[in-house]
Amino acid sequence: MGLFPEQCNDDRDSSLCTCCCTGSMCNRNEKCEPRNCPTVPSTFQNGAVKCSDSNKPGSICEFTCTGEDFTLQPSPEAASSQCLPGGRWSQPEQCCAKPCPPYLPMDYIVLLHAKDQQTLDFYTEAFGHSILTTYKHGQDSMRIALIQFSGAPHPEMAVTLNQTANMDAAGVLKASGNQKHVKTADGKVNTGAALTYALDLIKRHVRDPNRHVEVVDVTTDAMSDDDVTGPAQALRDAGVLTFVRYIRRDSKESYNLTQLLEIAGDKNRVSIVEKNRKPAKDNSLFLQSYVCDNICRFHYGAV
Repeated sequence: MGLFPEQCNDDRDSSLCTCCCTGSMCNRNEKCEPRNCPTVPSTFQNGAVKCSDSNKPGSICEFTCTGEDFTLQPSPEAASSQCLPGGRWSQPEQCCAKPCPPYLPMDYIVLLHAKDQQTLDFYTEAFGHSILTTYKHGQDSMRIALIQFSGAPHPEMAVTLNQTANMDAAGVLKASGNQKHVKTADGKVNTGAALTYALDLIKRHVRDPNRHVEVVDVTTDAMSDDDVTGPAQALRDAGVLTFVRYIRRDSKESYNLTQLLEIAGDKNRVSIVEKNRKPAKDNSLFLQSYVCDNICRFHYGAV
């Protein structure tokens, strides 16, 4: 049975590895052979990297950020990393990124159904304001789309990704605040159709899918009349995070939790909110943690 190099002490030259085996060869000790570390990219986006001896053991790589407003992430204080004998770097993979928050590389698409203008206004004031005023907007950060739907999506009232990419927070707030309630004559609520519309929108306006998070957030005060399982899964298969926020009149109103879970795909991405009351859970905090805690994964396109 062979040796297991991962059992070596990374920080010691010529440390001993113990091979677990059977028979007369059991507990045999051998010296570890130093191993190269993973190759450091020769080009360091929005920065520069200089290594003393490539990716060989003992080599020290120094990182600097040159882009405006860019800092080393995830450890700003760790400007250098050494290749240890066991074949790993002494620091996590570094990248140069803008501070997160307020910069979130994300496309945030809200699919909104409201039975009346009052509920529509409640959404934009209670939820939209928080998202819009907390984070930066633009091509290097967050783009937002707001699309009303009922029996079908209503693109005539949409605030689009391309529009908000060139707006500041005040401009996006004004555009979202100008929403007027619309509905189809049949009175239907087809969330599945809205989810399919969102996927098409993402495909047509996507930036770099490896370096931006795509999010679809369904906010509704009614259960869907059409199938949501297939369209929601199609979004997740395309790498899109799906959320759902159900706004109910009061604590006595029932709802179909199974359907909400089919939309979100995870109970942690389901919110139940009572109309005109402050929500107990804010999706923006989940999104912030998901993106900012893994910012270098998006920088390297390794999501």
